[in-house]
Amino acid sequence: SPDQSAACIGATFTAINQSDFTGIVTPSGSGGFSCSSATTPRQAWAISPATGVTITGNTGAFTNGQVMQNGDAKLQLVFNQAGTYTLKLYISDEKCTLDSITKTICVQEKPKAAFKIIPADASRCFADTITIQNTSAGGACKAAKYLWTITSNDTAQCTNLSSPVYISGNAAAMAPSIAFSSPGTYAVKLKTYIDSSCYDETVNNWIIKAIPQTSISIQDTFCVENSILPAADTATCNGPKAAAFAWSFRGAMPDTSNSLAPGYITYAQPGTYPVLLYSRNECGQSVNKATDRKSVV
Repeated sequence: SPDQSAACIGATFTAINQSDFTGIVTPSGSGGFSCSSATTPRQAWAISPATGVTITGNTGAFTNGQVMQNGDAKLQLVFNQAGTYTLKLYISDEKCTLDSITKTICVQEKPKAAFKIIPADASRCFADTITIQNTSAGGACKAAKYLWTITSNDTAQCTNLSSPVYISGNAAAMAPSIAFSSPGTYAVKLKTYIDSSCYDETVNNWIIKAIPQTSISIQDTFCVENSILPAADTATCNGPKAAAFAWSFRGAMPDTSNSLAPGYITYAQPGTYPVLLYSRNECGQSVNKATDRKSVV
């Protein structure tokens, strides 16, 4: 009998004769005959439709109710057209009566792996849960299965990377929800498969962004009414730089600025003052504090 009942276009389907030839046959008007596995078996194969398939092996021939030409016990079939085929095996030997079995083979297109994020404009920030919509095509004969693989593909040397977590579903789910606890670049791969020889894979590289990371550059000590020029740098791990800034210079003139380069500031009174820089992008806000370090003498 065939060893499977579904196949994909281009995959090799193996049909094996596993018939049992042992038994007792009592023809009319004579004594009993015993058939054994040592008796020479005969087999013939027939497939319908005969087009759309390449056969490796000898099918033999069955005509006029008899196995007229012995075929191979094993065939290999490669289908190049989708559809439903029937494969029939006839068996007999020199003593025993004829028997047959028919199997149906469903041949389908290879699956096509595809997926997307919903909503499509998701920010992909490291604290967010990302929901996936699986748009794979396949499984006309046999239900498709899925396997998700997520690996870090980071070139920015992001620190403290940790593995994503499945919030709903798992690596074998059709459409899991995933939380990324670290920013970075990740390769998200989906394998859509029917069996080991019938599958498709697709890979999307996702950039998981973080809130801005800023550093302040300002001299520690300076004189009253002398102008100083604070500076700052901002960056994220593979993400966009901050879209909005807010400086706070308590006791200075001016005491605020919404520019990354705030320009010159002055202090009218001696003392120690905090300097704060708020940075924001679509993932949220960070605060860089240079508190109680700036002395005015």
